[in-house]
Amino acid sequence: MNRKTLTKGYPVFFTSFNIVITGAAGWTFIFVLMCRYTTTLLALLVLMSAPVLAQKKDKIPKKIRTSPELLSNHLTKNCSTDRAKLDSIYAWIISNIDYDYDVVTSSNPLHGQTSEQVLKKKETICFGYVELLVEMLGYQGIEATRIEGYTRDFDPDYDYTLINSDHAWVAINLNGKWKLADPTWDAGYIGRIPRKEKTYPKRWTKERTFKKEKKRVKWEKKIERKMKAFDEREKAKDPYTDKIGFVRDTSYDYYLVHPDTFLLTHLPEIPEWQLREHTLNMDQFCQPKDSVRMALSDPKGDVLDYNSKISQYMGKSIIEQWQHNADAGLEFNPENHSVVAINYYNTVGVFLDTDLKKRIKKLSNLAERPIWEELIAKADTAIVHAKLAQKQVKDLNKQERNFYKASFKAEATAQKAMNKHSEKLLKEVEDLEEDIQDANEKLDEYAQYTGERLAKYQMLRDRFKEKGEPNDPNISEEMQAILDEFNAKCATADSTMDAFDQLLSTSSLQGVMNHIVEAEYENRVANAYVSAFSIAVADNIAEHDSIAVQELELARMVLEDSVQNELFPKEVMNSVKDLERYIKSQKKELKTLAEEGKARYLRDYDRMFWAKYHKRLERCKDIMLRARSRHIFLMNNLPIIEEGLDYVETSAKSLDESREKRDEHLYDNLEKAAERGKKLYSTIQSDAKAWKSEMKRRLKE
Repeated sequence: MNRKTLTKGYPVFFTSFNIVITGAAGWTFIFVLMCRYTTTLLALLVLMSAPVLAQKKDKIPKKIRTSPELLSNHLTKNCSTDRAKLDSIYAWIISNIDYDYDVVTSSNPLHGQTSEQVLKKKETICFGYVELLVEMLGYQGIEATRIEGYTRDFDPDYDYTLINSDHAWVAINLNGKWKLADPTWDAGYIGRIPRKEKTYPKRWTKERTFKKEKKRVKWEKKIERKMKAFDEREKAKDPYTDKIGFVRDTSYDYYLVHPDTFLLTHLPEIPEWQLREHTLNMDQFCQPKDSVRMALSDPKGDVLDYNSKISQYMGKSIIEQWQHNADAGLEFNPENHSVVAINYYNTVGVFLDTDLKKRIKKLSNLAERPIWEELIAKADTAIVHAKLAQKQVKDLNKQERNFYKASFKAEATAQKAMNKHSEKLLKEVEDLEEDIQDANEKLDEYAQYTGERLAKYQMLRDRFKEKGEPNDPNISEEMQAILDEFNAKCATADSTMDAFDQLLSTSSLQGVMNHIVEAEYENRVANAYVSAFSIAVADNIAEHDSIAVQELELARMVLEDSVQNELFPKEVMNSVKDLERYIKSQKKELKTLAEEGKARYLRDYDRMFWAKYHKRLERCKDIMLRARSRHIFLMNNLPIIEEGLDYVETSAKSLDESREKRDEHLYDNLEKAAERGKKLYSTIQSDAKAWKSEMKRRLKE
């Protein structure tokens, strides 16, 4: 299970194009950007970072902190290797730069920032993280570049061809080998802001001295009650506030990991940046993750010399890179109209955008006089693909909305099942209380019966102990049959009491409570996933919903079956009574056998029968005493079960409220993302048309 996932965003672009320094890479043009914002799979998890990457809080002067070059030098002043420099810079960025949530909640196309702007605001989107990291590494002579592509962290139930290459990460040439990292996903997530944990007031935990022991005990008991009440109040609260935004949760899950691991969630729009000889295609990438792993472990197809391809790519000018991204990106995925529209838009716009006129000279790789005929054709291409991309935005929005509805409907079904099981369980508790009362009344009746019989046959038992069993070597077959049947009934009584005695050794009530506690826990974990406000964790939520339902069902079954069996059963008493009935019923038969000379020592046999009956009656009395204690135990602890169900109800209610907030948020984000995409591709079309007119005018001059 990956910790970070993405929610849907759409391309961003600059209204005025900006230029930033990227060290060894020279002047790089920041062009039309596309980006998503991150969410977490489980906000409650506390993830430990590698010690070597730990970033301590450093009071850096503002002059240094707002300059990419000065900050890069400051962070690496004590580093002797490129890896140490990279570690320090990466750790600082993901620990100090927030994701700009306000930007992605707007329906307007997203605008990029220069690295200076990122440092000044300390907020950005994915391309800002990437550009800052690339530039700061450049000042240390470490080659790095931005990679754009597709991301997935779940298996969407809609057409993969509609997935946009709308995220950016970084490729870093470390000691001659290319590595991958995603600072955006490692910085944190977008979701409900966790509530700050409150601690006990200091006066409660402060050491105190007491002259008298009584006062100390009284004080400790008082503080214990206060702490318990405090804990109960805190537990009842929703662990998340109603505010949605960026939550810092730094990790290194996507830092210099193996390229194959990266490919489980990140697919570059041009294949050489997969950093493997046998590349995945779009269809393979969009399969369930187990299938992706199989494809990675069993490479097939043509071999790609990616090192050579990357070397050629890094030697290209920025315009040549745009051209390559457009052509290679469309070849890799013929449905990726966005990559063509944006890169061709940039290729034309760099020569015609008013705000760039003063900066064109700084881009030494630009021709002084462009070939307008070629640019007109590129503008036409940008318009065509922008229209197609705009249609895809509409189609994807529709399919995503349907996917959301299906996921939310499944959750609602699970919620109903949970409520149903809770109600049934509460009804079982109420029924058990009544059954315990009925069982106690029966015990009173049995106690009276037992007492009377024990007193009545005590003398016969004592006489039996004196004389022992009858010595009858010539016992008849008829008499032996009576003895065998009597002993069989004794064995039945013994086994019945043994079975119940075994039940009394432990109580299933703890199991009931364990299942309820587990259900409540699963609700809280599901709430954490829901509070990530990401459809990508729908499967995780469904899993925890399912477990919660199962736990409540198990609790009900244990309460209905196992706990009910801990009540004193009438079978125990009936098995003893059956002995009494049998002894009495055989008196006439024994008398007849004696008259026929087939039975002797009737008095001795009579004493033996009643003595054995008496012995089991005494054991029954002992078991009834233990059963009464068990009834008291159950009655006293059933309120705890009810209290546990109250917690389940509270957590379920909190979960339901979180779902309502999430659903509203995600649907709203869908509409805003679609609106951003629509506006972006409309802008590309209108600008390209205007530029065409301008170029045609210049051709006539």
